[in-house]
Amino acid sequence: MLDRGVTEWNRYREGHPGEIPVLNDDNLSGLEISGINLEDAELRNVKLSGSRMSNSNLCSCDLLGSTMKFSDLSDSRMSGAHLKGCDLTGATLRRARLGESPSGHGCSIPPAVLPISMLRAVDFTDADLAGCDMSGACLTEAVLSGSSLSGCNLKGAEMNRVVMRFTKLKGARMFGVMLTRSDCAGADFSGAELTRAEFFGSSLSDCDFTGAEMSGCDLFGSIVGAARFSKVNFSGANLFRVDFSIAGMDGCLLDGANLFKAALPSGNPLCIASQGDAFRQKPFEKRDGLPAHPREWRVVLDGGVDKWNAFRRANPDLPPDLSLQSLGGLDLGGCDLTEVNLAQAGLNGIRFAGARLAGANLSRCDLSNSLLDRADLRVSNLYGAFLEGCSLDGCDLRGANLFQAKIAGCDLSKARLDGARLPD
Repeated sequence: MLDRGVTEWNRYREGHPGEIPVLNDDNLSGLEISGINLEDAELRNVKLSGSRMSNSNLCSCDLLGSTMKFSDLSDSRMSGAHLKGCDLTGATLRRARLGESPSGHGCSIPPAVLPISMLRAVDFTDADLAGCDMSGACLTEAVLSGSSLSGCNLKGAEMNRVVMRFTKLKGARMFGVMLTRSDCAGADFSGAELTRAEFFGSSLSDCDFTGAEMSGCDLFGSIVGAARFSKVNFSGANLFRVDFSIAGMDGCLLDGANLFKAALPSGNPLCIASQGDAFRQKPFEKRDGLPAHPREWRVVLDGGVDKWNAFRRANPDLPPDLSLQSLGGLDLGGCDLTEVNLAQAGLNGIRFAGARLAGANLSRCDLSNSLLDRADLRVSNLYGAFLEGCSLDGCDLRGANLFQAKIAGCDLSKARLDGARLPD
């Protein structure tokens, strides 16, 4: 029937409303089928790469595991579609409607589901994705400008180098989302769940984060400009070097946040800071002769563990920054690296036996084949870290964040893991 063209197909479906098309495992790549009615159709594992399907009806269709690379689905209706595990790399879904919509039968069609889907470089400009389940999806390099993702489930999604200017994310669930090196200017994150989210290198200028939950998130390297953070919970967040000087931060909770070298709004009268660790509540004041840049901290470390530990004891209010440094193969057993920033550092083959790394930021670092026996890694951030082949005998990982960490060949059975966030 499909070989006769879209007009004949749609006419047949109109005359047989109770009949559900079954096209599972078919190869429909490269077809021009714009305007087709595939509502409720079974399309599991179908190949639709390069197909032109703009302005089509795919509501409630089952596309589980299908391949739709570089297909054109602009202006299509896709509410209720099952897209789990689909590969939509490079597809165009401009103005597509995947959120809840009326069915025409007196009820509504629920939002589409897209968990663990490949959505790399997809164009979702002005699309309706409100309420969709996109947990664990790869949205790297996607374009989401002007789209609505309000109430969307993006838990654990990968959103590196995304363009989402003026995107609506109100109330979205984004626990542990990796939103790095992205352009989010003007986006609405109000009321969103952003616990342990990563914003490294992202532009957040003029964003609205009012009432968002951002405890444990990492804003290091981001540009916030005049973003609004009213009543945000930043407890335990890494705000290292972030310039909040023109941002709105009234009513923020900063309990236990790392504000080392951060610039807060002038006077900052309404932020609620923690009572301990007073150095974290004020911008860093550089003192002559003390290291400030990761390369300068590396020079201190090269002096040996004993000299490093002595320096830390003499300067307890200076959290070291060794981010992006290559330290692979070093023996740092017994080293005091408490609350050190080691984000994206090269640590493969390093020996950390008995080292103190409590509260350290080890996000996205390479710890493959390293020795971490008896190391103290309590409440450390190992988000997205590479731990393949690590030795962790007696390692203390209580309260640590291991979400999206790579642990193949890593034996965690002898480590202490109470309260740790483990990879899914």
